[in-house]
Amino acid sequence: MKKVLHLLNYLGNGGTEVYIYLLAKKLHNKKCKFYIAYSQDGLGRKMFEDMGIELIHLEMKSPFDLYAAKELKRICKELDIDVIHTHFLRENYISIFSKLRGNNPKLIHTRHMLLEILEG
Repeated sequence: MKKVLHLLNYLGNGGTEVYIYLLAKKLHNKKCKFYIAYSQDGLGRKMFEDMGIELIHLEMKSPFDLYAAKELKRICKELDIDVIHTHFLRENYISIFSKLRGNNPKLIHTRHMLLEILEG
């Protein structure tokens, strides 16, 4: 079973958290085991706790937080993480710095965006 760590700055209940929740409904404890590392607590905590997803506090002060990158490497080694899935640039940069420091998991970045369709 693949171990996937979702990296979030804010543990809210917006679109990204709903996206992770829907992935977890299909995959968590079936094909993957999900973990969420987050910097700021928020309204999304309960929805993930109710699913049995382990939440890990990881302070991320900026996209260039090298201490967070070092801690991410430690967490991944401790939990034997296979994949780090990021959703925003801050977390993506930290995961890349972690990889440059020798972290082994594969990195996935999902770019969440809304497109406004222009009619001409």
